[in-house]
Amino acid sequence: MRKVIDAPRVDAAEGELAAHPERAAELTAKLKEELVYGHYTPGRVLEVRHVKPEGRVHVFRGRVEAFREGYLRLVRQFRGGGRYDGLRVPKEEGDYGYFEVAEEGRVARCTYFGAGGTPKGAIYNVNTPAEFYPDGVRYIDLEIDVIQRPDGSLEVADTSELENKVQQGFLTPALAERARAVARELTEALARGEPWCRT
Repeated sequence: MRKVIDAPRVDAAEGELAAHPERAAELTAKLKEELVYGHYTPGRVLEVRHVKPEGRVHVFRGRVEAFREGYLRLVRQFRGGGRYDGLRVPKEEGDYGYFEVAEEGRVARCTYFGAGGTPKGAIYNVNTPAEFYPDGVRYIDLEIDVIQRPDGSLEVADTSELENKVQQGFLTPALAERARAVARELTEALARGEPWCRT
């Protein structure tokens, strides 16, 4: 558990763990529920901090629709105007979507729908392991996405942007290769009809 959330409580928990190592799983689960998971109640608004490799932070919000076993699903509403990056389809009044991620997951999924429920596509963002906090989620975007169109077709996008970040020194070659591997594995799994997220 990260001390930035509540250092005194984490220190106290570490003391409990030292005194009762046989109860490590129980005490860790209790602490996570107290400090983080207990805040993920249906309807609560959480922030998603989508951090770019150079440090810029894009923040968006959604309401908790579901949380179970380390898997979080937020529902989002959109205004009309502009287009969805990657999908190349317009944003229209009444559109909605979902943001889904597993704790420590290396992929976050954003799905988009028209007001009547018509699918507009999905973007699978490859990222560093997602960190859960009481007020939301944080991860670093690794600049490569898998796009899934309503007809099921798949495309790996932004590979040139990933390479640019490596050349600029914001990402290491090893991390970039890891991101490419995750994108490849995800694309293959989606093509086979397998679940995108395993918790």
